[in-house]
Amino acid sequence: MNRLKLICGTKKSAVGFLVFSIISILLMVTIFYFSAQPAEISQNTSDGFFATVEAIVAKLYGGAVPPMVDAMLLDLHAILRKLAHGFVYFLLGGCLTASFCCTLFLKKLWKK
Repeated sequence: MNRLKLICGTKKSAVGFLVFSIISILLMVTIFYFSAQPAEISQNTSDGFFATVEAIVAKLYGGAVPPMVDAMLLDLHAILRKLAHGFVYFLLGGCLTASFCCTLFLKKLWKK
């Protein structure tokens, strides 16, 4: 921790660096894990999630989902899959940026 404190400047910055770095690594592992899944397994995972969404929507409509709503759910499936990818990469970028901001390098740049 002392070496990290020297790099980051303060103990608080060192802890922030460690926390955001660990979260970044976990996000990278998660992205790699899901990217390495075969298409069938990925589709089954996604279908399981959307089966839950459909069950909730069916409860809202009293047990039967109208055809128009069912068609919208199919479109929602594709949209949410894309948004999930973007959200995970957004979190990764934010965590990497936060860990980088905790270093002495940026503190020196800000002082100039």
